[in-house]
Amino acid sequence: MHCYRYLFLFSLTFIFLFFWFYFSPQAIVIPHHNIVADTRSNFLSKFHLYRPFTKKIIVLGPDHFSINQKQISLTDTPWSLSDSQIPYDRSFDSSGLTDNNQLLKNDHTIYNLLLDIEKFFPHATLVPILIGQKLSPSDLEPLYQKINNYCHFDCLLIASVDFSHYLPASLAEVHDSYTLDALYSKNFDKILSAEVDSPQSLYLVSRFAKEKKLSFSLTDHTNSGTILKNPDIETTTHFFASFSKKFVSLKKPPVSTKLELPFSINRSRNLNTLGNRFFYGVDQTIITPNPNNFAVTTIKSQKITTQAFFPLIKVGDTVSFVRGDVKRNLIKNYFDSITDKSMSKDYFWGTLTYESKN
Repeated sequence: MHCYRYLFLFSLTFIFLFFWFYFSPQAIVIPHHNIVADTRSNFLSKFHLYRPFTKKIIVLGPDHFSINQKQISLTDTPWSLSDSQIPYDRSFDSSGLTDNNQLLKNDHTIYNLLLDIEKFFPHATLVPILIGQKLSPSDLEPLYQKINNYCHFDCLLIASVDFSHYLPASLAEVHDSYTLDALYSKNFDKILSAEVDSPQSLYLVSRFAKEKKLSFSLTDHTNSGTILKNPDIETTTHFFASFSKKFVSLKKPPVSTKLELPFSINRSRNLNTLGNRFFYGVDQTIITPNPNNFAVTTIKSQKITTQAFFPLIKVGDTVSFVRGDVKRNLIKNYFDSITDKSMSKDYFWGTLTYESKN
């Protein structure tokens, strides 16, 4: 009788561990921007419970400081912290990659994550990799094969990526909606054109996930502009997300994004005013003149449409955002003129929200 009881308990334990391993997240996306360091730590503190036997960690992220943005760099030396070390795993195939210890040790892509990695995964080795921002999918193919050959059930793949940069908070939201739709659908073309600091890193983790039939899940989405309650400052946004097996993988309805410009804008002559990132990261960009010279972004889901309004000023070929009281007055006057009571108006963030129409 006791034998059957032990066998039953052993079977239950085996089944539990099998499902735990099988459905535990195998890849995650976290930011290196330290304005959300506490959120990142809280995310990892909960997440590590699903992966108690993690022995290997790969961190992928952008090379922030190299002149040469067509290289892939790593360091094979241990990372020394105040009272411990995180070792490098020499079983990783580093052939063809640039060994640059100084570059890696001075890039916050990696070092901003180290305390949490050591705290929550104390028995794991680390393979840190910086990826140049001018690398094509074909350039990344050898690295992808190395990752795929190395990273199995005891390995966690981390994309250390910050999302939209340098734009007003409401404008960053439309770029994040574009990127989020790309990650849910694992649309590699959209991922590679996303307005993030390392589309290459997101491409690699998404391809890894697609091959292993992992589903994307978003845990949190933050925006430094909303954190600081300022609609005008340049922002950075962040995703806290994971890829794992699901019992049933529900297909998320697509989201479409659009940027309407009030007039044609010379991109090359406005890199110092609007910035290069203003011009991409949406599904569609069109010119729609309006008397207020608003740039208008649109996020359209199956049920809800949100539009955000950004008054622009043009002097010659130079175009700039209007900010402060002048911006607020322009938006207030326009919103006050709208009589459709089905629209929800947010004067502070300059957004209109309403039910989507076909």
